[in-house]
Amino acid sequence: MGIEGGRQSRTSPLVVGVGVWLASEAMLFAGLFAAYFTLAAANEAWPPPDVDLSIPRAAIFTSVLVISSFTMQLAVHEGAAGREAASFRWITMTGVLGAVYGANAVVELATLDFGISSHAYGSIFFMIVGIHLIHLVAGIALLGGVIALTAGTTTRMQLAPTVTVASYYWHFVVALSVAVFVVLYVVQ
Repeated sequence: MGIEGGRQSRTSPLVVGVGVWLASEAMLFAGLFAAYFTLAAANEAWPPPDVDLSIPRAAIFTSVLVISSFTMQLAVHEGAAGREAASFRWITMTGVLGAVYGANAVVELATLDFGISSHAYGSIFFMIVGIHLIHLVAGIALLGGVIALTAGTTTRMQLAPTVTVASYYWHFVVALSVAVFVVLYVVQ
């Protein structure tokens, strides 16, 4: 809560709701990562010998998604300034970068030498990556929804908070991609 014009301002219920929802999503991934590390501790060979992941490829595409966090922030900035067209261009660029990341992940999953039923590593790997991809697709759909809901009839007062709240979710998806990369590709 802050002071605005001599009176106390309240945090938007939408911001609070999104914050609580993202906290619950973080708990989902905390559980998945805990399962991953529990399985790793219970298996001598982790990852198994048939697992050959391309760390450079994953690093490049994770970087692409990290860049999308900056384009999303530019969309927030433009929305706060009331520049609808510029905000929508940055949102679109954010979605394109997210789609590039997602397409790479799908291709990578389809070409791996192991599958979800190969071993415990395959199961948890596909579960973590798959659930993250679901969040990514939901984020891209959210970005499209923001453009559709706010196009044309938007005032700065409507555009800015909508884009800002959507950015919270997008930044969450990007942060998850970094965590997924670190756990699955770096730490192993």
